[in-house]
Amino acid sequence: MNIEEFDLTYVDYKSVDKIEIPCDHPLHKGPNPTIGKQPARRNILKREGKEFICRNCCMKHYNPMNHVGEKRQTDELIAIVCPHPDHKGDRERQMKKSCFFGSMEDPQQICRSCSQLGREVSEEQRDKVSKKLKGRKLSEEHKNKILKYRKNNPQWAEQAKKNLIPGMGGIARKGIPLPQKWKDSISKGNKGKKRTLQHKLNISKGRKKMLKEVGGFTREHRENISKATVVQYENGFEPQLHHLKGWHSSPKAGDIYYRSSYEKKAYMILDVDDSVVTYSAETVRVEFEHPVKHITSTYLIDLEIMHTDGTIELVEIKPEKWLKDEVVVAKTAAAELRAKELGITFDVWTEEKLFKDEKDARKFAEWLKLV
Repeated sequence: MNIEEFDLTYVDYKSVDKIEIPCDHPLHKGPNPTIGKQPARRNILKREGKEFICRNCCMKHYNPMNHVGEKRQTDELIAIVCPHPDHKGDRERQMKKSCFFGSMEDPQQICRSCSQLGREVSEEQRDKVSKKLKGRKLSEEHKNKILKYRKNNPQWAEQAKKNLIPGMGGIARKGIPLPQKWKDSISKGNKGKKRTLQHKLNISKGRKKMLKEVGGFTREHRENISKATVVQYENGFEPQLHHLKGWHSSPKAGDIYYRSSYEKKAYMILDVDDSVVTYSAETVRVEFEHPVKHITSTYLIDLEIMHTDGTIELVEIKPEKWLKDEVVVAKTAAAELRAKELGITFDVWTEEKLFKDEKDARKFAEWLKLV
């Protein structure tokens, strides 16, 4: 009985748990088996939807433990050869004799990898696999096996290059935008994601390693940095105020990195603000259309603040003089739109919020350099 015949025969048996179904095995003896509808259906689908073989016949005729001749009930390892024409690597492998179904005279059995070649996986199955693997933690042993495989198989690196997503890595520098589907997927994955201190250090380490491998910044990259620096100075950039970096130990946020004296001052204000429960730096990613490069770019909003009343606030910290810069305007506009989408507030903090006046800002910067 194939799956179509099964569905047609038992379509009206909705309220019945057990059904009597004929076994298709030619050597079946005795009455037809009585079995549940769903187990019977699964039984047929196991055999490509073509036949139903009852448990007794399956155990009697297909179980290697019942083979006539050499005893198979042993954990002895035997050499098995994969006969698949597209098999790659060593064809011979070891497996337990009790798990081998074929003839001992010429032990052949298609390996698990080759059995998957050419198989089309449905989107539904892909989603199931993705959900099953999501959040899974690999053991150190598993990680070491993956690393060992990658080191010993150069073809893995070539395959990885072929699988690179267009728009990522070097391609992204050429201004080729990512498809909207991938943007949405990346945005969804990063939404609400908080990077640990170790994660941030790993990213920094990876970037330094990448620059070392390619011989540092390219000429084009250096020219772009130079142009951007000139624009910053024209807009009031002052290294003494804006290039002070370091770690701030907060009772509310833990160890948090600051990239300017303005950010350091903001952290100190939040630490003594009773309306603030906690805060984090650069946890919300925003996409915006870069007005100079004319590409879709991303940036991280400076602060995400959680208040005692449960509200969340996003804050961008910028000097007052920078607010007219076209790039900053594009960033803040995108951040404000993102905040509306999340149903939270967005604000920009300048000297007016952080210091009494410009003189006070300079005094704070001088103090910070001595700390």
